[in-house]
Amino acid sequence: METVLLTKDDVQQVASFLLKHEIVVFPTETVLGISCVADSYPTFTKLLEAKNRPINKAFPVVVGSYEDIRKVANVNIIQLNLIKKFLPGPLTVVLRKSKDYPDFLTAGNNTVAVRMSDDEFTMKLVKAVGKPLLLTSANMSGEPVCQNDEEAMKVFNGRIKCVVKGSSRIGVPSTIVDLTGETPKILREGVITLEQIIKEWGK
Repeated sequence: METVLLTKDDVQQVASFLLKHEIVVFPTETVLGISCVADSYPTFTKLLEAKNRPINKAFPVVVGSYEDIRKVANVNIIQLNLIKKFLPGPLTVVLRKSKDYPDFLTAGNNTVAVRMSDDEFTMKLVKAVGKPLLLTSANMSGEPVCQNDEEAMKVFNGRIKCVVKGSSRIGVPSTIVDLTGETPKILREGVITLEQIIKEWGK
């Protein structure tokens, strides 16, 4: 497979690749991400293969609006109020998955990790595709995360359809917070801290 190198001006072409069930890599506000549409088992397995990732690890999903969160997860008013404080932004929230969200995307778990990026290109891309995307760090499983398109081409050239030029803005993965319990629980701390989240919880 030839891996095409595109720019952020080529958002429609990148979206067309995703809609054709291809795998693409692009910069986000945190790190470079690798992505595919979140509605196809064959595409999901292509993403696993591209990253050499075990099937029992679920991928986060990126959405384009608060309304889209309800397509993949069950969310209550307390959770939604917190989400609106930090998203779009470098935060991933773990919620109970909706009954319509495929089990294979969550590795059989009843939770789903949801993101809404504040990166302009990422948001344009999600809206151009018109459906949620699986989005995780651009690296081979267990290896360092790619920080720019040059690193991504070295790792993924010939393995995926497209790499978008650019580098990440923050360079640190998003904070992951589990909102399925009575109080938020940090699973991975990034730019947003537990203290900031607790301060807004229940408001």
